[in-house]
Amino acid sequence: MIYDDILEKIKEAQCPTSFSGDLNIGEAYADYRNQKYFEFFPNDLCSAFTKIRQYQEAACVTVHTHGIEVDIDGVRLNIHNSQIIVFDYFYFDDTMDFKRSETRGSRVGLGWMLAGPVGAAVGLATSFGKSKEHIICHFLIIAYWNTITKQKEIIQLEDKKGVTENVVPNLVDYWQEQVTINQETGRTPIGDNKAGVGEAGCLSVILLFAFVGFFTCYRIIEHVVC
Repeated sequence: MIYDDILEKIKEAQCPTSFSGDLNIGEAYADYRNQKYFEFFPNDLCSAFTKIRQYQEAACVTVHTHGIEVDIDGVRLNIHNSQIIVFDYFYFDDTMDFKRSETRGSRVGLGWMLAGPVGAAVGLATSFGKSKEHIICHFLIIAYWNTITKQKEIIQLEDKKGVTENVVPNLVDYWQEQVTINQETGRTPIGDNKAGVGEAGCLSVILLFAFVGFFTCYRIIEHVVC
């Protein structure tokens, strides 16, 4: 899916009147396509990860039979398929201008830091001055409904390592395959992997914070990118 189509789908989404009864995301079968590691840049668009303020290079997404699990720095979020608005990616291939940090001597993160629902290009590097870098990557976008607040929440993850092998498209295709199997066979989830957020394997179905206003963030994107 292209960038604008993802934005439009998120913007136009209407909250369902109800979600699945038990919000069980089922099991994760052993399959080489069902798990992928990404880079995560801190943002305030998903309540589960607002306390993570440092760049993370091992954000893990695992596809289950009836949903997905996102694990970032020990915080684990289960999202049921009935909550998902978008589980898709877009391809980025462009040369970016980067402003090198004058206050930090370590890598803060080359790539994109979120200033909106899908992102705004803000580069940080390791020394003084400015530079250009050609970036080729996939961005995985996970937009879903918070079942408590009935608000949209968004997770954006970056993959620059598996682009040639189409790792992210394969992950999205695998998720869609599971959705299709459920629809065609009536498969029910096994196990006790409830939707919600938790740490150290303890999940709660309560997500306490609402999503930052979509249109405000969209204006930030227009201001920074355009």
